[in-house]
Amino acid sequence: MATKTAKKSKANTFTYTYEGKTISLPKFGNFPFGIIRKTRKLADEEQFYSLLELVTKNDPDTLDIIDEMYAEDVVDLVTTWQKDAGVTVGGIGRVCGLLDDPAQRRALEGDLVRAGLRLRWFFTGDPDYQLQDLVAFIDSSSRDSALSRVVLGEDAVWGVQEDLSAVIADRLGWIHFALVGQKGDEPPAPIYRHAGGSSRGGDSAMPEFDADEVDLNDRNSSGRVTGEVWSTAETAKALGWA
Repeated sequence: MATKTAKKSKANTFTYTYEGKTISLPKFGNFPFGIIRKTRKLADEEQFYSLLELVTKNDPDTLDIIDEMYAEDVVDLVTTWQKDAGVTVGGIGRVCGLLDDPAQRRALEGDLVRAGLRLRWFFTGDPDYQLQDLVAFIDSSSRDSALSRVVLGEDAVWGVQEDLSAVIADRLGWIHFALVGQKGDEPPAPIYRHAGGSSRGGDSAMPEFDADEVDLNDRNSSGRVTGEVWSTAETAKALGWA
C-alpha cells in the first residue's frame, strides 16, 4: 500500500508526500486565472488531470512523481489539496461562471467595493486574498446584495417573513371577497411570490369545486353577504380549513 502524507500548507504552497517523495503544488486556487478558465468546462476527471499538468508545467520532476501514482492515489492527492485550501473545483467553476456574466460580475465588483475589497485582489496570488475567500464572500451574500438582486431578480427580497405576510394578505383577501363580493366580481389575485409561488399576472389560484361540494344553504339573495359569490365551504377549502 502506498504511503501518503500531507502537510498543512504554508503561505502559497501545498506539500504532499507519496512513497517518500515530496510533491509541492501551489495552494489550491492560488494560481493564474487562465488555468481556471482553461479547465473549468472540462469533464471532472479531465479537469483534474489538466489542472495538475498546467500547475506543474515548470516542474517536470513533480509531474513525474504524479505519473507514478495510481488513480486512487491521485484522487486522494487532489481531494487533500482542495481540503487544505478550503475550496473545490466546483466552487472555482461557479465563480468563473459568475464572472463570465457581465451583469453578475459588475454586481459582485460593486458588493466587493462596498466591503472595501477589489475583485482583482483575489487573482494576484496574495495569501491574504485567496480564492476560497472570494467563494465565501459570494456564498454569504445577503438577500439585499447587488449580486443577489441580479441573480434572483424579484425573488431576492423574499424570505420567510415575506412569505408569511403574503399568505396572510391573500387569505384576508379571500375572506373579504367571500363576505362582501357580488356576483360578477373577480376574485382577488394573489400577491406575487418567489419562484414556485403565485404569479403577479396569473390567475387567482382559487380552487375549483364540484357543485355537490357546496352547501347551498350558505347562499342568499342579498347580493352583499356571505355565500353570494363564494360559499363558506369554498372559503374554508381555500383557507385550508376543510
